[in-house]
Amino acid sequence: MIDIEIDPSAPERAVMAVESQVSSFDDLSDETLQALSVAYQRLLRPHEARICHRILSERVPKNATFQNYATAQFRCGDAAGAIETQDRVNRDILTPSGLRIYVQERFEYMRALGQLEEAFDMLQAYADARGELSLGVHLKLAEGERQLGYPERAYRRLTGGLEAYAENPSYLMAMASCAGEINRNSDALLLSSLVCSRPKPQAAHLLVYLRLLWQEGATDRIWPVLKKVQSLAMRDPALLKFIREIAYVSPDAARFCIAFEDTLEKAALKAAPPDLLRLSEGFLSLDRFERARDVAESYIQFFKGMPQAYYVRGMAAFYLDDYELAEADLLHCADLNPGHLQVYGILLNTLPRHPDGVARLAACLERRDNSHSRFRSHAGDGRRGFLDIERSQLCFMQGDYLGGQMVRQERPVCRFLEQRFPATYTAFRDPRFNQSGGGSVLVISEDGVGDEVRWSQYYNSLLEHYDRVEITCDPRLETLLQRSFPQIRFHPFSRRLMERPGSEDSTSRSVPFFALARLIDDHLYARLAEFSDIRLTADMVMGAWAGQPGGQPLPEGPPDVAHMVPEPGLVKHWRAHFASTLGRDLKVGLVWRSSMVTPRRAKHYINPETMRPLLRMKGVQFVSLHAEHSDQERDFCYRHGIDILEDVDLQDDLETVAAVTASLDLVIGAGTFNAEMAAAVGTPVWLLGSYCNLVHFRLGQSEGDIDRLSPNMRIVRLDGEAGFTGTDAEMQRRVVEVARQDLQESQKSRLRPMSKETPNERRA
Repeated sequence: MIDIEIDPSAPERAVMAVESQVSSFDDLSDETLQALSVAYQRLLRPHEARICHRILSERVPKNATFQNYATAQFRCGDAAGAIETQDRVNRDILTPSGLRIYVQERFEYMRALGQLEEAFDMLQAYADARGELSLGVHLKLAEGERQLGYPERAYRRLTGGLEAYAENPSYLMAMASCAGEINRNSDALLLSSLVCSRPKPQAAHLLVYLRLLWQEGATDRIWPVLKKVQSLAMRDPALLKFIREIAYVSPDAARFCIAFEDTLEKAALKAAPPDLLRLSEGFLSLDRFERARDVAESYIQFFKGMPQAYYVRGMAAFYLDDYELAEADLLHCADLNPGHLQVYGILLNTLPRHPDGVARLAACLERRDNSHSRFRSHAGDGRRGFLDIERSQLCFMQGDYLGGQMVRQERPVCRFLEQRFPATYTAFRDPRFNQSGGGSVLVISEDGVGDEVRWSQYYNSLLEHYDRVEITCDPRLETLLQRSFPQIRFHPFSRRLMERPGSEDSTSRSVPFFALARLIDDHLYARLAEFSDIRLTADMVMGAWAGQPGGQPLPEGPPDVAHMVPEPGLVKHWRAHFASTLGRDLKVGLVWRSSMVTPRRAKHYINPETMRPLLRMKGVQFVSLHAEHSDQERDFCYRHGIDILEDVDLQDDLETVAAVTASLDLVIGAGTFNAEMAAAVGTPVWLLGSYCNLVHFRLGQSEGDIDRLSPNMRIVRLDGEAGFTGTDAEMQRRVVEVARQDLQESQKSRLRPMSKETPNERRA
């Protein structure tokens, strides 16, 4: 047997040394295998660690090696194998602490197999039999209750053990998280502040505290915490990512970002090779993509085969438009560690560039599910308790829109509603609207205002199934919606957007679940029992689709009719305004981004410079539909004759947005709220499909270009051999050229009605 000395503080060097000296792990000594398994686990390579533990369990068949091998199997997603291995443990000779560890691990294995109720009962029976109040058992029982959908019960359990564990930071933070979930934010803040006021709090605990402060709008208390992070020289990627997120809406946080960037730069100058990976993660978290790529590249030159390094370099390459490197690195990371969850969100935006990309993405997610226990753990109601966004979007891309919305039903807020109102919140069991007619329905709007405008196309269909319909809405939309749907009662409520700081009145206080409290006010929550049917927006959409052929939105798209009615006097005013300022030419609105642009969000939008071929067209006048313009954008508009609507609030005055877009002949650009509003009032909209995710999401395997989600909308597609190749700018230029040709052809018909032909049929 080969015995190699392994330094636990340098796992990269240890792995490289072993892999360069032996061809088979079977040749290694027991001591080397044990140390090597730890090194692999630290480097996020669980499959190699599992091989080490398998060999050890065969060589030394005893309780410790069986337990270690079972843990390694579980980390690779093989919960069934872990239980089979754990069954080889002789429980009769376990110490009390050993038995406690055995039971806690058994709880995790059973939960991963979807046996959550059985796992909880097993752990509770163990605790009752022994009067067990250990920290680990206590926390796992509370965690089980939360996943079963009983966060209030979990909080009571944790409160009961507070006297015993008042000095334990992990216990207090578990209580804080639970308190936040049930909308007891003052308790959550108090508990987390107690932990984070200690001399050296953990980065994870600081992050929870910072998010709670942001959620409550206590921004003045955030800056001292960030100074503490800075003084402790913390470079935790998750912490830095949060600071970067709030920096885009807070100048104070932006200053901290600059300070952390300087700290990383100084550290990079004198960093030893093993430290480069952590630094590259920090640069990536702060959106310094070039530095993240270069530092990760330096690390990879020293240490190959480390999945996290390929993830960082692949992520940075993606945001730098190097799709080939991004895809290669991310797939390699997934090969090394299929349970690396962050990889799949980016593959969702790269693989669909290829003709077989959606199928390849489906295979990747299947491997992910088989490699990570989180995706098989669910309660008896079939819910896993979280939103699998990658699976939901894949369903949309495959054309299974109903399935994509059903995935959203696994969210905790859906379980909360079903447990509190089992007779009236039933969309998970049957998404269809009331089939017998009569009764009442409340629809609780969620997501952004653009989504609300899009899905309002289904409001009238509710009147066919219910006698009384009430819907919550963004206050800015209230008068517009009431005019458009006079038989429906609307309840204005300012929904909390998590990327913005909260305020005193942005969350209901009596609603015992935060995810719902940010969507509905206290008065309406008290009335929920009055309704015979309760639905979130996603549930309403499912009900509408379930009533259509095949249970899906039609391949030819929704009917091209207006479902929003702008104020007639405003429409008359804006039509007269455009007639006097723009003449008889075709009037086209342009939208190239949303109101909030960050380096990561920018990929979803259009660089206005790529629109120049459109702007040179004769007989067409262009109008910017943006509420605000940067100095560069304003200069661009002036140079190219794009009309800017001065002294008009296109951000909050949505009646004016509806009237302006209704007065145009066409809107071209990115998928934003203004585009959705234009489509809702009946104006044709062309979304520039330079981004593969948008095209597949909106068309769902359709060969045409009619948007399946919004009426009066088509996707300008990139057809031909070039497809989604090259940089973002190159793809944008190509799709703008397609739009220019189509617009030239459409000028004769003044764009109405929209064609239902496929792109190739129309161009032929």
